[in-house]
Amino acid sequence: MPTYTVGIYDVDPVNVLSTTIGGTAIWTGANTPSGTATITDNEPGIEGFTIDSRNAGGETATATVTVGGSTSTGRRVYAEESWTLLDTVTGQTFEVITLRVVGGGAGGYYTLSEIPLVPGRSYETLDYNTDPDVNAGDPVFNINDYVEPGDEVDGTAASETIDATYVDADGDSVGGGDDTVYAGAGNDIVSSGDGNDTVYGDLGSDTLIGGAGNDVLFGGEQNTSSTGIGGTNTVGTSFTVINLGNFADIDPDELNGISENAADLLGVYGGIGSELYNNFESATVFDTNADTTLEDNDTGTTPENIVINGVTTQIDSTQVYNATVTFTDGSTGTFTAVVVQTVDGDVYLMPEFTNNADNLLLTSAPIQSITLLSVDTDDSGLVAERIDANYQVPLTGTDTSGDSLDGGAGDDTLIGNLGNDTLIGGIGADLLQGGADDDTFFVAQGDVAEGGDGDDYFFLTDLGEAGSGTITIDGGNGGAGDNDTLQLTSDVSFADITLTPSSDPGALSGSFTMADGTVVNFSDIENIICFTPGTMILTETGERPIESLRIGDRVITRDHGAQPLRWVGTSTVPGRGTFAPVRVGREVIGARRDLLVSPQHRLLFEGYDCELLFGTDEVLAAAAHLEDGLSVMRSPRPLVTYIHLMFDRHEVIYAEGAPTESFFAGEVGLAAISGHAREELFTAFPALRSDPASYGATARTCLKAHEARLLMPEHSALPLAA
Repeated sequence: MPTYTVGIYDVDPVNVLSTTIGGTAIWTGANTPSGTATITDNEPGIEGFTIDSRNAGGETATATVTVGGSTSTGRRVYAEESWTLLDTVTGQTFEVITLRVVGGGAGGYYTLSEIPLVPGRSYETLDYNTDPDVNAGDPVFNINDYVEPGDEVDGTAASETIDATYVDADGDSVGGGDDTVYAGAGNDIVSSGDGNDTVYGDLGSDTLIGGAGNDVLFGGEQNTSSTGIGGTNTVGTSFTVINLGNFADIDPDELNGISENAADLLGVYGGIGSELYNNFESATVFDTNADTTLEDNDTGTTPENIVINGVTTQIDSTQVYNATVTFTDGSTGTFTAVVVQTVDGDVYLMPEFTNNADNLLLTSAPIQSITLLSVDTDDSGLVAERIDANYQVPLTGTDTSGDSLDGGAGDDTLIGNLGNDTLIGGIGADLLQGGADDDTFFVAQGDVAEGGDGDDYFFLTDLGEAGSGTITIDGGNGGAGDNDTLQLTSDVSFADITLTPSSDPGALSGSFTMADGTVVNFSDIENIICFTPGTMILTETGERPIESLRIGDRVITRDHGAQPLRWVGTSTVPGRGTFAPVRVGREVIGARRDLLVSPQHRLLFEGYDCELLFGTDEVLAAAAHLEDGLSVMRSPRPLVTYIHLMFDRHEVIYAEGAPTESFFAGEVGLAAISGHAREELFTAFPALRSDPASYGATARTCLKAHEARLLMPEHSALPLAA
């Protein structure tokens, strides 16, 4: 005897939905159900999990129904009518019934839908029945297909934990439905639970945990304001087009007067994380024969030129589609889409050629996505002069607090926005967008990670997922100050990487394959760190891998105790020739294992031989000056990443237990680091830009090459200590 609770809308669906197969209707009801029905169905088999009619279906279910302040207890319920609907935006099909409640205070006709209905969205009727019977294959409500409607949960300005136990001022809480959470100001922790949730961290340093389901987590504040891109809304030869991508030719036969494959373009373009308002491109047409139509590639005519983002091309075909648009605020609308394909395969949504209702719709809010539903005209001429539409883009928020976003299971979208954010995709094929500032990514199988601006750090993680979905990492081309880092897993070395040309000078692009077969494609990465040879550095919390250290971490120094790091620099260079690292045997300086250092890096030696030779008991010697072909020698490799640690003054620190120098910002040291890293260093130490001597003296006497060679065993019978 199944018993379950569902949400119902306080509207008779027969007054809203189309009763004509193939007809469409816009849902004008509420955003969320306004009542509940706890249904008990004692029928056997599938009939106990479905609601059909009392006549053909023989429905015997009863329910306690509450709507507003009215209640019906233990009353008969059944389906008066039923629909199979198509969501014209998502393409999802589902069932809706008119739930008849017989008698009591809440008696009447209500909408019971298997999925939440979206106000303003168009739904197409695929099937309709006035006496549905589940055993006859008619559309009926099935509790097994039911998706619990989500709540809109609003936090406050305080720092809160918002989870299943939290109830907001309106009585809403997160649960198994598709919830929307606005955390509000404060440093909040939000755990949205199951369902396909949307969470806005709003102001403050927030921790957002999506849980199961395909969640969207926004680290920054929700900003519903928008501004125009500067379009004049006048008709002319220059206007803005929207790039929909590149596709196979939909009009391969140029002589038959149709675009025979126009239906191949049906589908959804854009979405959360790939909003179409990011795809605007400028276009100028040249109607050289002045016939008001831009000639395309059909019927053997000479096509006229269109320049898009500075590139001259020609139109191959023009099609017209019945379409819907979804805006970033969730509202939708229907319009007629004029879509062109160039001879290069690029597909664009063209603006209208008058300031009509479609243009008013498309310029009313930032466009998230469009859906091409059906072909209206499979070959059309294109009016050359079109409206310079003033499309909308969102205004940027102001919250620069760093957030932590954890997608959990499911195919999630994580958007950091401003601030130094941490993005953890978790299980599933996730989209991670850091936005501005210095973000940290934990990327796993099937994920796409986009760093955006700032110095971003990408950690590859293995979560044991089945298959081998490709990982795509884009550090972002943020200009001269951009310095992104990719840290490899232990099963990958530099030798496994195939490098490709990068569009960003000084950055690396390429690919490699992990041990489980997962392909990783990366671009615009300035530094690549191999995990295996990570040197352990002594900090106030114990030894840590050098690649894990960040500005502000406190490292143990020989002379001044625990000191905060002021700058951490990384540079990846070809590991050959003068850049090849030097391997220093552990026996040379008393380390626990061999050290791999840059040629200029200096190591500390101590003992009475130092006093005897140089008049001081401790000295620093560069690794390159100690080479003997035995204990100290070059170790060339395709690529090497050098990590530099810098403090307020030159310090002696401990690497693998042995004393060694921190980065010294003298003329030689500054010349050895990349332009990206050097600009970062100048930000932390502005005086160094004009005066390298302003950093001060070295922590110990630094030996010249001929002096350093006196320290090696073949020149000294005295044991060395370090």
